[in-house]
Formats: sequence, structure tokens, C-alpha cells
Amino acid sequence: MTAERCGAEAILGRIEADMQRFLDMEDDRNGRVHSLFAGLYVQTTRHWLAELAESEAPEFAHAVIPRFYALYEEGVLRHLETPVRQVPRQWRMYHRLARRLTMRSPISAHLALISLGARAHIRHDLGIAIAQVLREVEAGRLTIPVIDREQFVGSLSARAFLKAALDYVDWHRQRQSGWRWAVLGGYGRGLIVLRRIWVPVMEGWRRRAYDDGEALVAETPEARARVETFRPAEP
Repeated sequence: MTAERCGAEAILGRIEADMQRFLDMEDDRNGRVHSLFAGLYVQTTRHWLAELAESEAPEFAHAVIPRFYALYEEGVLRHLETPVRQVPRQWRMYHRLARRLTMRSPISAHLALISLGARAHIRHDLGIAIAQVLREVEAGRLTIPVIDREQFVGSLSARAFLKAALDYVDWHRQRQSGWRWAVLGGYGRGLIVLRRIWVPVMEGWRRRAYDDGEALVAETPEARARVETFRPAEP
């Protein structure tokens, strides 16, 4: 097992610990509700690693996963109580909504929170993590035999995200009762019926993030401007 794979698999355990930490919180505003996105992150990482296990050259994605998680730490875990203006810009809408919600809030609000977290992390953080790895390879600090875009954009990642979404809804449904249990059953079926709509949206986020990562390495003015936008304001 490569060092990159060991590092990536260790990250899954850390995300699971983050989710459990949130689940153990009181169900006040800005508390247990953070377990919603963390739960999706667990399932996504688990299925991504499973798909990579079948890949001939998974080292690139394995190297990205810890750096990707570090941006989640910076965007979410370190800013649970700080003023929103100090949060990295891509995560501000997520934090504003989380500070208004509990696990008793409407499911529609929970879906909005999960969507905001997914967009912040995939559309923006992923490109930065990819750029970090590409720079390390370019500088000779990291050896990656094959730089495979397919691990982020294509059938491998699409399968992982579809399986993760279905398992996540099932996991969340098992923790509910009454009308919430019934509604989530409908959501699971909806994910399958509407997969030709939402799966391409997620792939579009990953595709643009990958393009941003390459542009950041090339140090184009447009890419620098995008990253500057993500930086939090000074305290």
C-alpha cells in the first residue's frame, strides 16, 4: 500500500470522527446540524476510495484527498464560532444558514445546507487541492506516476457520487421516524429518477474545479483572482 493511499484512507476515519463529534452535540442552532454535510462527506469519501481501489493509477486522487480535507477543516471546523466575515468566502453561505438551523428544521432547509456545503467544497476547495498536488509534483516534492483527470471528472467519480448520495439518504433515513422517514424514502427514489439532472451538475462542479486547479498552477490572472475571492477578510 502506497503512502498516498494510507494517507487518503486515514482521512476517512477523521471525517467519520468529525461526523460523530457533530452528532454528539446538543441540537441547538449551529450544532448537530453540521453532521448533515459531514455524513455526506463520509459516504462520498468512502465510495471514492472504493472506486479508486479498482483504478490502475490512483495515486493522484489519493494525494488530493488529504489536502481536500484540510480545506474542509479550514472552511468548517475552524470557524464554527467565528464571525462569518472571517470564514473563507466559499463557505460563508453555508455557515450563515447553519447558524439558523437545528435537526428539527424543515428537510428543505437541510437540503439547502447540504447543497451549499457540497458546492463550496467541490466547486471551490477541490480545485485548490488539485493545484497543491500539481505544484508539488512540478517541484519534485511528490512523485505521481499518472496524472489522471478521470479520477475527478468522468465515470469513476460519477459512480462514486451516485452511490454515496443513495447510501447517505438511506443512512439518514434510518435515523428518522414518522413523516421524515417517509419523505426521505421519496428522496432516495427521486435521486435515481432524476440522476440525469443532478449527476451532470455535480460533474460540472468537478470539471470546473479541475480546470481551476490547472489554471492555478499556470498562474493565470483569472485563476489568481478566483482564489483571492475565496480568502477570508482580515479579523
